[in-house]
Amino acid sequence: MGGITKIAYDVQTLICQGNGSYSSGTSSNEGGTYLTSPTSYDGLRLVLGSVTGSSYASNAAIQLEQGSLNMTQTLRQALGKAAMQGGIPDWIVMTINAKTQLDEENEQNKRYNDVVEVVPGVQVNQFAWANGIAKVLAVPGFSFGSYTSPLSGAPVEDVYLLQSDEIEIPWLYNEGITVLELPAALDYTLSQRYVIFSMLSLAIKAPLWMGKVRRLVG
Repeated sequence: MGGITKIAYDVQTLICQGNGSYSSGTSSNEGGTYLTSPTSYDGLRLVLGSVTGSSYASNAAIQLEQGSLNMTQTLRQALGKAAMQGGIPDWIVMTINAKTQLDEENEQNKRYNDVVEVVPGVQVNQFAWANGIAKVLAVPGFSFGSYTSPLSGAPVEDVYLLQSDEIEIPWLYNEGITVLELPAALDYTLSQRYVIFSMLSLAIKAPLWMGKVRRLVG
C-alpha cells in the first residue's frame, strides 16, 4: 500500500502545483518547482496564475489576494468575477487550514452547514454566492505548498475556484493506478515483485472561468 499511497500523493501534488514548462519556477514562487525527471505537467498553481514568462501569463484567470476582507468575502468577490467572464465555478478546493478558517466564519450559516454527499462516504459543505452554490473540498497534507505572492510579497497559499465541466484528467492505459505483478522467474530467480504506475495529466479548458484566491499563511 505504501507505493500506491505515494503515487496518489504525487498525482495530487502535481495537480495542485505541478510545473513542467516554466524553467524559472521554484518552490518559493508562483511558478512552482520545475520538474523534468520524472516528466511533469503543469498544475493549478501555474495555469491559474499570472507568472511572467510562462505560457499562462495572459490566460485571464481570476486572481485575488486576501487582504482586508475575510475569506468568505474574498471568495464571493472572486466567484463573482469569474461569473462576469462567463464562468460558473462549482467547486472551491483548499487546504485544511483554509477550510478551518472558512468554517469559523460560517458557523451560523445554515446553508453552509447543510452538507451534501458527493460520492459515497464523502460529504462536503456548500458555499452560496451570487450566481449559484459551490461545493467546498478540503485537501489534507502538503500538496498545495505555499509561495511568495507576486503582488504583496507576503507568504500565501492558493484556494482554487474550479468549474468541473471544464477540467479533464487525460490518461493512458488505465484511468487510475495500475499494479502489475512480474512473472516469478523473470530473471531466473524466484521472487514476488510488482510494478506500480499511473499515467495521468491535467487539462484545464477554460481558465478564464476559474481562478484562485491567494490566502495569507502565518
